[in-house]
Amino acid sequence: MTGNKKRAISKMVNALKMVQAIQTDAPFSLSVGHNSPMIGEHTLKESEMEPVNFSQSRIMNDIPQSDIIYCKSIKSPFSTFVEIADFRQEPLFSEINQQTFEFLEQSNTQGFKSDTKFISTTTCYPHQPACHLVSSAIHETIYLTKINRGDGSEKQAEISAKSIVRPIHSPRKIVKSKHINDANDYIKIRVPVILGEYNIEFCIEEEILFEEKVIRIKEVSNRIVLTNCHFIPTGFSTSIGDGTCAASSGMLVIEGHIVQHIKYSAIPVKNSRTRKRRKIMKLHEKITLELIVQLLQEQAIHVNYNHLN
Repeated sequence: MTGNKKRAISKMVNALKMVQAIQTDAPFSLSVGHNSPMIGEHTLKESEMEPVNFSQSRIMNDIPQSDIIYCKSIKSPFSTFVEIADFRQEPLFSEINQQTFEFLEQSNTQGFKSDTKFISTTTCYPHQPACHLVSSAIHETIYLTKINRGDGSEKQAEISAKSIVRPIHSPRKIVKSKHINDANDYIKIRVPVILGEYNIEFCIEEEILFEEKVIRIKEVSNRIVLTNCHFIPTGFSTSIGDGTCAASSGMLVIEGHIVQHIKYSAIPVKNSRTRKRRKIMKLHEKITLELIVQLLQEQAIHVNYNHLN
């Protein structure tokens, strides 16, 4: 066989290698037999036929690896407080009434016996105000950056600005009854009373690290969980007279966390050596959290039972 014929056969085999590398990943062997139309009258001995294993082809190793879908769960705690001085119904708190009596000495009506006293203390225990989360809204801006390994760390969720509170309840309406002096027309019941409804807004900033090479953030789902919400009175009005006093102002403390499920596409890291050389990805989140909270308290009210019929 002449040199030109051998070179032609070699080119043909290389071309078939390229085609097979693109079409399939399965290894197979190729051999050129007798009476090939491209060889003409010349024949190729069996010993000269070399099988080609395409699974070990350099072309296959150069094909880029596809990305994989990952899911990452994050719990971001938050804590804030707001000042409240606007109520639809004032919250009630305990008032301690104490009276002290000193006994007069029987032998001397003009003097006092200093070591004998009678002290009377009366305390009422109304239900403490409680919070109910009515609804929530999360508005966030996210973006990815690359940083060198060891240069960055995760930034825990922190409130970046002062919380804003806005009362959204309607003002209280006082209705005077014509039969207000007739006590027999009224019954006393205890029911949960809405003290006020408030829109509370604050901002949170957070940074999350990824070990994989993140291509794109596909989806972010959020859920709000309140773990603690209580009202602390700071100012009181005059006594009501039944052992309780109404609060005129106070602090509403809110604690909880955001549960995030982040779905993203990324290229996995093959080995630890590659992981050390590769830059890590950091997700920056700027979140505006909007909560609508009701302040509730069980209180005693008078109801005209004639209106219930």
